[in-house]
Amino acid sequence: MTLVDLLLAPAVPDAEDGLRLLSSAAGFVLDLDGTLVLPDKRAGNYNLLAGAVEVLARLRAKGMPLVALTNNTLHTPADCAALLRATGIALDGDEILTPSSVAAEYFQRRRLHRVLVIGGEGVWRPLADAGLTVVLTDAPEIAVDAVYVGYHPGFDLTDLEAGCRACWGGAKLFVSSGVPYFATQGGRAIGISRAIAAAITNMTGRPSTVLGKPSPHALACAGRRLGVAAESLVVIGDDPRLEAIMARNGGAIAIGVETGIGRRADFAALPPHHRPHLVLRHIGELLSRI
Repeated sequence: MTLVDLLLAPAVPDAEDGLRLLSSAAGFVLDLDGTLVLPDKRAGNYNLLAGAVEVLARLRAKGMPLVALTNNTLHTPADCAALLRATGIALDGDEILTPSSVAAEYFQRRRLHRVLVIGGEGVWRPLADAGLTVVLTDAPEIAVDAVYVGYHPGFDLTDLEAGCRACWGGAKLFVSSGVPYFATQGGRAIGISRAIAAAITNMTGRPSTVLGKPSPHALACAGRRLGVAAESLVVIGDDPRLEAIMARNGGAIAIGVETGIGRRADFAALPPHHRPHLVLRHIGELLSRI
């Protein structure tokens, strides 16, 4: 960080500042993996984290609009909601946003109608449901406006060739998540969408745009879904590279939890203007503050 950055950065948040800002909250954006639940390495099932059910119940009792914003594109929002219900977390599919939910809105707003998708149903279904033309990598070669990369553990040479040919043909490159790893029950699991997009960039020179967290597009999509301005949103998450940075860049209220990737020292190591306003051991500690 340069001297100019330090001089222009907002004051370092403290607990008192975080509590004061919480009183102005009009909507909550909640991370899933590492905040409300911990998935297994394939995100096929979830373990509930302390206080998650109780915090959701308190927010609903207060009439507070909320949405879960995850970087996971293995599942559609509806399928994710069904898995969460098995843990006791009651969220409807329309209360869950994945990067593909953000992508569908982004592509529509920018008139990118034909999209080559590298990934499974959790990646492409929200785009198709939004009325976009989804092209899969095993289809005959076809001109597309964009290439969109999501969770795809079965990635192979066919996918790489299709993505490269589309980018060489002028398509823009987008990726659901740019993180190298995320929190699971067994520790860190690799962020495969980043690896796939990096391979296409390496081959084509086409840079990728992240549509999931911490992109401003993800925060804006969540705000529009809730009908709440960014400065009145509370964003809660476990990853110092994602939720706190997204929130602070967008003018929202940031809360970090220590139940996933990050610990208090990790959040404190962020530049002052990216640190969360409040750090909790787990989301259940929010109950005494709302």
